[in-house]
Amino acid sequence: MHDINVIKSKFSFPCIFPIKIIGISNRKVEKFILQILKNNLYKKNNLQINTQNIQKNNYISVTVLFTANNEDELIKVYQKLKENSDIKIII
Repeated sequence: MHDINVIKSKFSFPCIFPIKIIGISNRKVEKFILQILKNNLYKKNNLQINTQNIQKNNYISVTVLFTANNEDELIKVYQKLKENSDIKIII
């Protein structure tokens, strides 16, 4: 998971930013992830999303590439994603 201090010190905004999210495989998790991204990203039209089932379809891996406009946007997305207990890893 990206440390908040790393986000503040290592990136020049706007920038292309990848997030990988791994969670329990169910439609609710996938919908939750997409909703968080759509609700919290300034530029929604730049989303590149790759989804695949892993670990015998018990988990879902969602990789998202998008344009991040500022650190507050990234922090908000990470915080919102962490609210769902079915999401196990955010990288």
